[in-house]
Amino acid sequence: MASDPDGPGPLDLTVEDIVLIENTTYDLTLKVENTIEGEDITEEIAGEAADHLFFFGWTGNIFSNPTGDGNIDNRQDPVNYNDQDINGLPLGLSTRWTTAAQMSSGTLRVVLKHQPDGLKTASSTLETGGTDLDLTWNIRAVITSTNDLERRGLQLRLAPNPVQTLLNWDLSDRSVLEKDYQIVIYNQFGQVVMVERNPEASFLHVGSLSKGVYYFTIHNGGEIYSNRFVKLD
Repeated sequence: MASDPDGPGPLDLTVEDIVLIENTTYDLTLKVENTIEGEDITEEIAGEAADHLFFFGWTGNIFSNPTGDGNIDNRQDPVNYNDQDINGLPLGLSTRWTTAAQMSSGTLRVVLKHQPDGLKTASSTLETGGTDLDLTWNIRAVITSTNDLERRGLQLRLAPNPVQTLLNWDLSDRSVLEKDYQIVIYNQFGQVVMVERNPEASFLHVGSLSKGVYYFTIHNGGEIYSNRFVKLD
């Protein structure tokens, strides 16, 4: 999420990091609001889709689909748009992304262009029309491969796995943990289902989780350590 609480006022724009799990498909739905005036700008953009176009660009080995680095530098580079305007041209309020099997962290830039009066075409670029929005997010990767942990000289063990109620966890070198680390559990769709901040215990109660595959992650400063576990009925 990105927020500018007072528009052109003295308060700073805040842009939260985005955490993505490797080898996972996401549908991204953008929502644009003027919270100061209580207006949903998303409806306006959708209603004037023929005059608007979202461009996307990214750095690092984040995505396996689409490939490349986005269409900010080259309009013809692939982006998986899920929506179109009345002319069959993409809009970008809804897009689909698949992260790489061995993804790295990087950045994602989103630019909304206003291209009215026929300016929006199949070949119009970032230089065409006015800019309504230009934001960049840091992308943090949740690495689920044991090889990445081993390169750090670490092991993250979860037991029992599969689990019903009580999940024990052990990091081989706890001295690497910072004072403000936290444990975050994601479901298979990358949604946060549980957060524990600076837990003293080496176990979590997961009995309330539904049956399925989950990702146990330790957020430790700029690093994320992760392992999968299966929750039983």
